[in-house]
Amino acid sequence: MIVLDSNVTSALMQPHQNGSVRTWLDRQPQATLWTTSVSVLEIRGGLLLLPEGRRRGALMAAFDRMLVELFVGRILPFDHEAAENSARIQADRIRRGINKETRDTQIAGIVMSRRATLATRNVRDFQDLDIPLVDPWIA
Repeated sequence: MIVLDSNVTSALMQPHQNGSVRTWLDRQPQATLWTTSVSVLEIRGGLLLLPEGRRRGALMAAFDRMLVELFVGRILPFDHEAAENSARIQADRIRRGINKETRDTQIAGIVMSRRATLATRNVRDFQDLDIPLVDPWIA
């Protein structure tokens, strides 16, 4: 199982996709690709903040298509186990003086609970954790 972080999912919505990311994605069996409810929140929330117009409409449509075509039945919730993992991560990071975005901590908790690999461009935001990481921009 490979969980796509919000930045990977967002890159796939762009009219001019990054070739490295597209090549990496095309090499993965589609059934192994998942996203999280937290990424849906991040992306949808960002899209809703854009000014109304063609660009927003095109990106909203691309995101809706992606949810149906790529992620139907494969959006992982922030459930109890993920919340417990996230709490441990957050407490450990606070003790070590590391301040990270709460949503990244939630995504990490989901990935840990599923024993999955996280595909992200922001490897440094997760490298202190015991989860497998892949950067599709350089993979």
